[in-house]
Amino acid sequence: MTDAELLYKLAPADTVPEDAWKTRHQWTGAFVEKGKDFISLLTAEQLAGAAEASFAGRADVKLLVFVVEKLKEEADIAIKFEAAESEKGGSGKFAHAFGGPLPYACLKSGPVTLELADGKHVFPLMGPAADPLHVQKTAGGHRYRE
Repeated sequence: MTDAELLYKLAPADTVPEDAWKTRHQWTGAFVEKGKDFISLLTAEQLAGAAEASFAGRADVKLLVFVVEKLKEEADIAIKFEAAESEKGGSGKFAHAFGGPLPYACLKSGPVTLELADGKHVFPLMGPAADPLHVQKTAGGHRYRE
């Protein structure tokens, strides 16, 4: 699965139930973001910057990895890339999901609580950047772990 097929969400741990992965086949649980008519998602390249901007130093951050095809085909969620992270309209680099809550059934894997190292979030190594010859790599001061 290529990285373009995946989109990511960072969320406070208390907004993601502990059984989100275990109960995903029931299609009853979903990630909800209140106050907007879309849910902001991230590309792999945007994760470190978003973590720093929104969750700096917090040890209670979950990473959710959604399969775009499942969101579109199975959950009828529209993904639009728009100009601004917090506003809809235009074209750009910010992924917005329209059509309701994001079912946990569309997760690629179970939500992961991000660790902190030297005040920075440690992300699992993702996408084509995964290199089994290295234990850790760094990008933008954030560590990526295999």
